[in-house]
Amino acid sequence: MDLLRNREIAELLARAAETAERGSDKAKALRRASRRALLWPVEIGQLRKQQRSLTELSGVGPWLARVIGEWLDQDVEVPEPPPLRRGFQTITEARVRVQSVGSLPIHGDLQMHTVHSDGLVSTVEMAEAAVQIGHSYIAVTDHGVGLRVAGGMSAESFVAQWEEIDRIHEGGLLSDPAFRILKSAEANLDTHGAPDMEPAILASCDIVLGAFHSQLRRTEEQTSRYMAAIRGGSIDVLAHPRGRIYNFRLGLVARWEEVAREAARRQVALETDAYIDRQDLDMALLRVAAEQGAFVSIGSDAHHPIDLPSIDVGIAAVMGAGVPPERVLNCMTADRLMDWVREGRRLRRSVR
Repeated sequence: MDLLRNREIAELLARAAETAERGSDKAKALRRASRRALLWPVEIGQLRKQQRSLTELSGVGPWLARVIGEWLDQDVEVPEPPPLRRGFQTITEARVRVQSVGSLPIHGDLQMHTVHSDGLVSTVEMAEAAVQIGHSYIAVTDHGVGLRVAGGMSAESFVAQWEEIDRIHEGGLLSDPAFRILKSAEANLDTHGAPDMEPAILASCDIVLGAFHSQLRRTEEQTSRYMAAIRGGSIDVLAHPRGRIYNFRLGLVARWEEVAREAARRQVALETDAYIDRQDLDMALLRVAAEQGAFVSIGSDAHHPIDLPSIDVGIAAVMGAGVPPERVLNCMTADRLMDWVREGRRLRRSVR
């Protein structure tokens, strides 16, 4: 009998949550464990073979350990996940893919957040954590003022953060003196594709991410929304484009070939957000991006240093989709990335 894998346990947990009493503690525990199963650092079958307790796994208490143990002991048939949970990798699957064929030459991480918006640690703490896992730069992309629920920042707050970054660099506060913190932002895009930040601030950013955070449950196709954002000229990267969240929100629908083609034409990168709940774009849409010649950006979307290693999920997705390394922003050195940003901004000013 084949042992169940973490992805299959995640689906069984999600389905059990759907049949449990709505709003009950059991339903909440099942739903929470379904999401955490994507992050378990070891395959559950391996843990069982080693006769270790399932309660070692995040989100698994004694009751859930008994439930999962029964599934492992039986020949349980696991149905295909519904669209709400389809196309998500587990961290174990991602790391196997990266290790089996060799990783991309990744230099940095292009999305994360600090205490300046909705992150949990300071800029210098996040940067030093990135140094420790081998990056040579990061883009700190705290939220713009329009996203108040995530502590969106004013223009003055961005200037203060960038002054802080200068002090970190000039004061030698990182263990790698050559490490670079890019002065960046994640602008909130309205439904017409317009960013929530002043043009002068956007122009001063080393790299600008733009993302939709509202009306993400609309079922009619939203191609025009994406086209407006790409053609607006203010963003360098379209972040977590679909806006999907595991077992919570399906995300937006668009004519993705057209979106990717226009992004390639105007040199706007499409992001794969590697946060385990998002994985957006997923591997299928990254293939579309690659076919249309678009650039791709990978961001961990970390809100704490513990989230930084999830960039492996994005790396694995890009590799699985066959995106050439020369089209992946993170494979560029910081200097080459800054050249790419300048080239793209010049191009967008000239293209109609």
